[in-house]
Amino acid sequence: MANHLKPEKQKTIISLLCEGCTVRGVERVTGVHRDTILRLQTRVGERCAEIMEEEIGEVLTSSVQCDELWSFVGKKERRLQPDDPIEWGDAYTYVGVDRESKFIIAAETGKRNEFTTDQFVESLSRRVSGEVQIFTDGYKPYLTAIPMHFGRRAHFAQVVKHFDGDTDESHRYSPHK
Repeated sequence: MANHLKPEKQKTIISLLCEGCTVRGVERVTGVHRDTILRLQTRVGERCAEIMEEEIGEVLTSSVQCDELWSFVGKKERRLQPDDPIEWGDAYTYVGVDRESKFIIAAETGKRNEFTTDQFVESLSRRVSGEVQIFTDGYKPYLTAIPMHFGRRAHFAQVVKHFDGDTDESHRYSPHK
């Protein structure tokens, strides 16, 4: 018979993860093994994705900001070995946010490539009603994905920022100009 966590313990674990605690940190605080925490996290994430797919649609908005958040799975891309799993390395979560309310309309996680960009924009297009302004960074796959999935419903602009780099190593963590 499998062990089951009480709902209160599950709520504590998910709350700690949402607050930004690491899995190992949650393990220390709750006494629950990290594999159990990861299984719970996966189940909750999958259910959240189902709810998003079932419930979010026909969003009326005038303006959407799209961006990607970087993370990694297993290890960072530059540390990958040829025999590492293909899922490992850099991972990006694409997010489409209503610029006024900050409501997340669509999200997609995967590699930063044309395939994931296309999946994300297709999902965003299904959920937004009517005409909309869409703002992205200068990532090139948006140039084809947005017109393909939105057609004439989208007024699309890319905001490209240019930074002057500082070559002085002592300022490595300072913001660029």
